[in-house]
Amino acid sequence: MSGWLVLVLVLLCQALVGSASSDAGECLVDGREDEACILARLDTEDDVRSAFDAGPVRYNVVPNFLSSRIPEYPRDVTLVTQGSLDRLSRLKEQALSWKGSLSVAIYFRHHETQGENFARNLQALRELHSEIEELGSCRLRISLLYAVDPETADKEYDTL
Repeated sequence: MSGWLVLVLVLLCQALVGSASSDAGECLVDGREDEACILARLDTEDDVRSAFDAGPVRYNVVPNFLSSRIPEYPRDVTLVTQGSLDRLSRLKEQALSWKGSLSVAIYFRHHETQGENFARNLQALRELHSEIEELGSCRLRISLLYAVDPETADKEYDTL
């Protein structure tokens, strides 16, 4: 079992102890928590969210900011990935080596969406997209995803 899954199960167990203290030993098998038992006690997605005090992450999204003019094939396979501005060179390498469709969500940190930074960053994306289009390497589609302003974010993770 991977480390993150163990951590999730431990946190779930801790959250459940307060709400089901009468059933505290119910999910123990040989002194260890039984994963299936614990997960069976969480009925809904809301139970999981309340156990972690979490909600959906809020991002600003611009789908299909840049799309390819190269026609798609009927049985085209689309490679889907994500990246950030500091990894555009890697995206370029990937686009040059892929012959199908490539759909990428580029994440902007809040400061990368401010003033001249934003204009410069969008221009860098346009130039990359144009270069890939001219080479006819792949059908590149770029969507934008950017962090919520830290001043208006409900949760810290909305700004990541």
